[in-house]
Amino acid sequence: MSLEGQARFDWELEGYKRLARINAVINAEDDFDRLMNGVLTAAKEVMTCEIGTLFLAEEETGDLILSAASTRREVRQEVQRLRVPKGQGISGWSFAHRQSVLVRDAQNDPRFYRKADEKSGFVTRSVLTVPLITRDRCIGVLQALNPEDRPFFEEFEMPVFEAYAAMAATALENLRLRGVEAQKQKTEQELHIARQIQINLLPQNVVHGLCCDLASVYEPNRAVGGDFYDFFRFDGARSGAVIGDVSGKGVPAALYMAQCLNQIRFACKFMDSPGRILSSVNESLAASSLNGFFATALCCFAHHLTNEMVFASAGHLPPLLYSGGEVRELDLPSGLPLGVMEETRYEEHRVRIEPGSLLLFYTDGLVETRNPAKEDFGLERVREIMLRLGPRPQQVVEAIQKAAQDFMDGAPSHDDFTLLAIAPHEPGEAVKTFEFPCSPAHFAQARQFVREILKPHPFDEIVANQIVLAIDEALTNIYRYAYCEDCNQTVRLSIEAAEGMLVFYLVDQGQAADLSKVRSRSLDEIRPGGLGVFLMSTVMDDVKLIPSSSGVGNLLVMKKKIPTASGDPIR
Repeated sequence: MSLEGQARFDWELEGYKRLARINAVINAEDDFDRLMNGVLTAAKEVMTCEIGTLFLAEEETGDLILSAASTRREVRQEVQRLRVPKGQGISGWSFAHRQSVLVRDAQNDPRFYRKADEKSGFVTRSVLTVPLITRDRCIGVLQALNPEDRPFFEEFEMPVFEAYAAMAATALENLRLRGVEAQKQKTEQELHIARQIQINLLPQNVVHGLCCDLASVYEPNRAVGGDFYDFFRFDGARSGAVIGDVSGKGVPAALYMAQCLNQIRFACKFMDSPGRILSSVNESLAASSLNGFFATALCCFAHHLTNEMVFASAGHLPPLLYSGGEVRELDLPSGLPLGVMEETRYEEHRVRIEPGSLLLFYTDGLVETRNPAKEDFGLERVREIMLRLGPRPQQVVEAIQKAAQDFMDGAPSHDDFTLLAIAPHEPGEAVKTFEFPCSPAHFAQARQFVREILKPHPFDEIVANQIVLAIDEALTNIYRYAYCEDCNQTVRLSIEAAEGMLVFYLVDQGQAADLSKVRSRSLDEIRPGGLGVFLMSTVMDDVKLIPSSSGVGNLLVMKKKIPTASGDPIR
């Protein structure tokens, strides 16, 4: 063996020994940036060169991005944002052709990309470029620039550098995949938490109320969904429900869903009609709409003492009503979805829903559930289940959920679906009701009814008489103003004990009151009218008159704190 051949042999032997040592080091690294810098430090050691550079490919453009450079700090700062356009330069050619390139005289090679030298002031003499190939993917290139002890790189050095590049590519890809898996696990954990938060935003699955029972099913297509629903109890006489469906899927839809639901809940604290609630929420959403999101919604208020439900729809599917052994779809007027256009008004529609009925609200993900043959689940199957099970909310939603899952037969879900079933019933024992002709001749019976209700509670005689007198004044106002002294009309008086309060409900079917003309006056004002309102508001802790928007009927709600045995009101 010649002296030159022996030198080459010794160099290659030493090079492979270095590879064996370096392999364990770079595969033990768990930080991507440190690994890239370690790869270049080792590359300089393997090739005894002035600079090592590592370019990684940008998937969207195919450009090569300088990701690490083992050189002086001031040079590295100049070239740290270097981008080599797709296919350009020696590095671009090597990446595109997946071939190693040895250039002895870089300055005279037509492929040489001169911007790097121009930015850094470094002069490239000789370049050895090797593609980083792993799992049949080329992820970038590794370069050695300017050998330190010779004018240019030699062909015999290329196999050692290629072996090192293969090791480096595997280490980089393995670490990237570990990072992807770790990020996936983190994302799944965050989505799990988001799902729990979202579920906690929604009401409990089953609600047994004084005047209705409710059951629900919530099936998000992904970890989180865009459907929402809620149930509100304002007092013993009124409750409300809402269901909605946000456009889009995933986390953005879930965030919009939370925004919609919270704004509806807030509006319910200050507004007493579903149409006004939807209009208010729409104004807020439309004024700050992002990325074209919108939501359909159906809101309803139930007046349990009159068996009347008031609906307003923002582009949502109408509910199904089971009543009298039949199932029909309610014909409701509908407005634009929430968030589409400001100053949208939502028309209200009233329906009498008798006890023994069942209302089913749903989102389109239910009827559009598909089987492997791409057939829709549809509404007919839902109607059959409702007819079979009748006004039993929990059994109905569970049966529909199971039927939809069986229908899918393993086919993937493509949308959220939500069910909300409400069955109104007669008030339980906690609510005492007395219905009688609204004429002065029958007011004594009403006063006696109230006194019987007051007996178990520790009101002193003076307060009890004041309460009876306030009820009597309320009945007189109904007789005079709602019925215009027509003795052939009836009034319903219901009394509920709940949460430390006695709640009195008076329901009439007379002319709806004009709230602008109903006001109290003090005893100092010497003129007719207003003293009954003054008495009621003085005796009771809260008085609210709710006229029907249809022009017929009123609900008067009065609340009185129940004192403790010591005589203090319950706080």
